Amino acid sequence: MRNIRPLRSAILLMAFTCTAFIVVSPKLVNAQVQQQHQARFFSALPDMPIPDGFEELTDSVTIFDKAEGRLLDFAAFSSSQQACQGALAFYASTLPYLGWKKHGAAYYREGEVLSLALAFENKESCLLTLSVRPK
Repeated sequence: MRNIRPLRSAILLMAFTCTAFIVVSPKLVNAQVQQQHQARFFSALPDMPIPDGFEELTDSVTIFDKAEGRLLDFAAFSSSQQACQGALAFYASTLPYLGWKKHGAAYYREGEVLSLALAFENKESCLLTLSVRPK
């Protein structure tokens, strides 16, 4: 009878561990998915989202406040060909919801002009630069 007791304890421990994993794991997975898809924004313009696959280049930020309006230059880099190809389409679909209106190659909002430029460094990496100027 003594040989069965350690075996029974081991089975109960395994059953408890598996049950705890099944109960907790969907919550952990959901939290990880939300964290991965949580919107990120530029430090220079806190309501300007950073597209997935891009990383802000915080050392490239230039900010000037003038009587005529502010001057902002900031950038992001991606080494993902898919992210590079989708960046301008991302902004074309997102910026209208943030109050920016497209006019030609630029966007306008509340007396400011936003310009976007995408420069490919090679087939897979690119530099996205954004500039805000007074209208």
